[in-house]
Amino acid sequence: MAVVNTEDDMYLTYGGLAGGAAHNRYVLTHSGEFLLQSWNSTSAAWMDLRRWASWACNRYGHCGPYGYCDNTVAAPTCRCLDGFEPADPEEWSGGSFSRGCRLTVALQCGDGFLALPGMKSPDNSGSSKGDVTRCLVRTQELDTEKIGDDGMRSN
Repeated sequence: MAVVNTEDDMYLTYGGLAGGAAHNRYVLTHSGEFLLQSWNSTSAAWMDLRRWASWACNRYGHCGPYGYCDNTVAAPTCRCLDGFEPADPEEWSGGSFSRGCRLTVALQCGDGFLALPGMKSPDNSGSSKGDVTRCLVRTQELDTEKIGDDGMRSN
C-alpha cells in the first residue's frame, strides 16, 4: 500500500493485483461527493461507477455564520439558532444561506449559555476570550448541524 499525494489528488494504492483485476478507487471530492471509480485503460481515464452526493446543507459553511443544517426534517434545510435571524432575508428565502444569521438583540454579559440538544459539535475548535469569571465571548463563527433529538445521526 502507498499514499499518493499530488497537487490535484490524494489517494491510496495497493500492489499485488492479480492479472486482469479491475483498478478501482474511492474519491472524496472537495464538495463532499463520494465516488467509486474504475480505471478504463482504453480511454486512459477514471470512470465513475457510483456517486454518492452530499446534501448541500451539510457542506461546511453552507448555512453561514450562526446558521445550522437541520437534518431532522425530510428535506434538510438551513435554520438560524435561537435568538438569531437571517442576515439577508431575501437571499435566505431564495435558498442562498451563505451570509448566515445575525443576532436579533445584543447579548448581555450574564445571559448564560444556550442549550443546543441534538446538535453536533462545531467543525472548528473556535476560540473565546474574556475573563471567565465575568463574560466569555466566542470570537469565531459556528458551523454545526442538528442531527437528532438525542444528538445521534438519524439516517
